[in-house]
Amino acid sequence: MDIDIDILQFVDRYVAVWNEPDLVARRRLITGLWDVYGVQTNESARYQGHGALEARISEAHNTLVRDAANVFWAAGDATGHHDMVTSTTHMGPEVEGDIAWTGRVFVTLGENGLIRADHQFAVNTPIETRTGPRATVQEFLRRLGEGDPQPNRRTVRRTRRMAIELAGRRPPGGAMDPASLHPRRRRRPLPRNSRLSHP
Repeated sequence: MDIDIDILQFVDRYVAVWNEPDLVARRRLITGLWDVYGVQTNESARYQGHGALEARISEAHNTLVRDAANVFWAAGDATGHHDMVTSTTHMGPEVEGDIAWTGRVFVTLGENGLIRADHQFAVNTPIETRTGPRATVQEFLRRLGEGDPQPNRRTVRRTRRMAIELAGRRPPGGAMDPASLHPRRRRRPLPRNSRLSHP
């Protein structure tokens, strides 16, 4: 089966759903990406159906994007053939800073062009560390995958505080430094061959 879609546009919409602040717009993106019975899996959890996907994506957005000033973006390496697409997604501070998380995504599409199966794999980045703010964000992602993103208020406060520090907007114990702000990341150049086709 050969699904005729624009791969780069598809990946842009996939990444956009995690950054979308408006609940209604986010729900519209979800229903426009995943089949009604679509499944997403990661190392520790499985989510099936629009309701489960919306709860997962909203929780990730609220904690990692809204509260911690991070943003998700595509690495620009999307490719695919037949009914499959794979790409890499990064998450990091909207302002200057290191990549906090990298994930590799493999999706299988149905004849309607919607996601039937979505598999996410965390990928180590060269700057990844086992302690500090980055590890705290990764721990939250692990708990989110296990269905327990907020075990207690103290952990939630610590996760958000450390994630904000990771974003570089507020040094530990200090105030925001306006001089550290800069415009949003520019999109990287996209490869020319961007449509699904037979090998």
